[in-house]
Amino acid sequence: MKRIFITFISILLILLLCACESIDSGLQSSTSEHTHQIAAKEQTVSEPISGYCGNTITTIYFDENNSYEFWGGESVTMTDILVNLDYDKNKLCKCLPEYTVDTEFGTGYGINLTEGYARCDKGQADLTEEQIDKLKEIIIWAKDKV
Repeated sequence: MKRIFITFISILLILLLCACESIDSGLQSSTSEHTHQIAAKEQTVSEPISGYCGNTITTIYFDENNSYEFWGGESVTMTDILVNLDYDKNKLCKCLPEYTVDTEFGTGYGINLTEGYARCDKGQADLTEEQIDKLKEIIIWAKDKV
């Protein structure tokens, strides 16, 4: 009986190890297809949108159950960054955004501070270190309000 049990456990371990290897190698190939790089200079459109006021409303979605809607200086700053990025459809990657943001000028902006990008239906754009820091500051501020 002990031999059967030991054999069964051994077979399960071998199958588990084989499954892990094939899953890992699949992940490596899909994530190694691209890299992310912090932008050296702002990737903004040639004619940026401006002239909106402090009652521009922005919503940050942290996950399915937590979001925060706000206006004022933080809303204007976040909107200004997101609406004026020069998005490129050819840059879209499979990495998931960490946050989703809606502004009065567009909805469904995906932000990934770790990878340093923002995306929307127009494409994806790399963020500068300064933009990442500013967005991170606003997101932390908003999380504290939730």
